[in-house]
Amino acid sequence: MITTLIAFFIGIYGTTFVDDGGFYIFGQAVSLYLLIVHPALLFGYSRAILKLSDHISVPEVLIFSIIAIPFFPIVYTMIPIAYQFLSGDISVGAADIIFVIFEVAALGAGFYAFVRYAKRFVTDKLVPRDIYAIQHYLIGTLIYFYFVRLTIISTILASGAF
Repeated sequence: MITTLIAFFIGIYGTTFVDDGGFYIFGQAVSLYLLIVHPALLFGYSRAILKLSDHISVPEVLIFSIIAIPFFPIVYTMIPIAYQFLSGDISVGAADIIFVIFEVAALGAGFYAFVRYAKRFVTDKLVPRDIYAIQHYLIGTLIYFYFVRLTIISTILASGAF
């Protein structure tokens, strides 16, 4: 996760503040990684940890992966959008607004799940039902990232081509 965090900040710099050169190319590569690979990679990692744990012995990294799966890809796409909006370029369409609404809702759901299960983890009140709920949350994030989010992004790209 540390390397993802470092790549995240370098990619934000390259995508938002640089128009060409190595930082921009690196930013685009990180964009593809966070768009396609990151959710599946963390899902597989979290699922492997979840298979080995029960409600008594849940590793801390599983709780942090609940927020790490949606946080990096969503914030990575929202910072350039916010920067573009705040710099005065207000050429947004309906698909862009829908995308932002979905991203904020998905990030809010991630924070809610993280806070809920972190509280239960800290107070040792996790029950077996919580393990199943975390598993369903992980599957739900994959559905969002690979079906809903990519559909909205392709709609935005297709509408910008005409």
